[in-house]
Amino acid sequence: IIEGDLMTHPVWLIGLNLLGILTYLLARSRHYQWGCILEILSMWAGSTIMALTLPYQGHSLSFLIVPVLLSATVLSFRFTLITAILSIITVPAISPFLPTPDYHGILHAGLTLLAGNVFILTARLHQERLVEQNAQALLDREVRHRRLLEAAYDGTAIIKDGRIAEASTGFSKVFSRSPEDLLRARLVELVTPECSRLVEASLKESPSRTIEVTVIVEDKRAWVE
Repeated sequence: IIEGDLMTHPVWLIGLNLLGILTYLLARSRHYQWGCILEILSMWAGSTIMALTLPYQGHSLSFLIVPVLLSATVLSFRFTLITAILSIITVPAISPFLPTPDYHGILHAGLTLLAGNVFILTARLHQERLVEQNAQALLDREVRHRRLLEAAYDGTAIIKDGRIAEASTGFSKVFSRSPEDLLRARLVELVTPECSRLVEASLKESPSRTIEVTVIVEDKRAWVE
């Protein structure tokens, strides 16, 4: 069927081209995961149809490892596990329907899928654990950093691109404001206009030197080092 009418039929060829275009557009959009799912289903259907329609093509089922690789690269571990189980179940499920007995090809495909899936799932699970460990380490570091910031006797703030990214309670008390109110505020806006250039120059220096400026606190001026 594939060698004869199906592969040369215009409807079949148009359908394949439209499927490829749709997969490409989805993969290039923010819905790229749906493009990956569509590609996985296409690979699964292509390998299965090849084995069911061509003689002695049981080994073509080993190509079902490719959708598992794609799923492990882009999608979640749960979806990768489902894809792996589906690929393994497909081999015995379609074996009775093969046009000609191909025990060698089926055995080859089954062993390839079994070994490949175990390797892929193990690697993906290890990767997920590393991501969780790194995320937890980052969270712990942020907590320690926040505690050190709050424990500082003097007012302390972290400035990024001229804006306040973190501020201690002591720093916020200088301006009679809460730390949340100071987030993303421009440092030069907290000082008097005549001191703004001095602050900008100090921020560009590495390391920054100690300066004394006049700040505005509740419509009053105060000296801050």
